[in-house]
Amino acid sequence: MPGTLSTVLCVGGARYKHGLDLALSREKAARAKLLADHNATIAEKRAVEDFVRAKAMADYTAALAAAAPADTLAAAFAAA
Repeated sequence: MPGTLSTVLCVGGARYKHGLDLALSREKAARAKLLADHNATIAEKRAVEDFVRAKAMADYTAALAAAAPADTLAAAFAAA
């Protein structure tokens, strides 16, 4: 039976390599998912910040319009 041991080692090595490749692909997929989740979280935070900033600016503009007399407001827009 020549070659039996080498055949067993070759098949075992191929299975071992396949297992390593499978583990690495799972690890890469897990890392990709973590990165995607992280990027989504950052994008969501930025969207919330942009909304809050726009709301604050709208409230500020409305407060200025309500506090300023009409002629002062018209003069300010004419000067700009």
